[in-house]
Amino acid sequence: MTAVISNETGTIHLEGRFTFLDQSDFESLCKNLSNNEQIKQIIVNLEKVKHIDSSALGMLLVLRDIIRATGISLVLSGPNGSVLRAMNVAHFAHMFNIQ
Repeated sequence: MTAVISNETGTIHLEGRFTFLDQSDFESLCKNLSNNEQIKQIIVNLEKVKHIDSSALGMLLVLRDIIRATGISLVLSGPNGSVLRAMNVAHFAHMFNIQ
């Protein structure tokens, strides 16, 4: 899990399994990005994620709620396979900008 800042966008790159075990690292990255006054958009890149559990879906919801008050936009990028199916079951398309 890494974060890259380019211009006004912070991108979190995830790969493999995104689960409860990633909570601390994910929250730390999100906090750093959302507290950066230059950031106008956060992208969570899910292209290389092969599995997502309900805790990780919850972490995305928490991130959405945290940054909603800051005016930062949030994009979930590239979910596929079982990750996209899990997001569809949870109706994430109604709550997130998924590209």
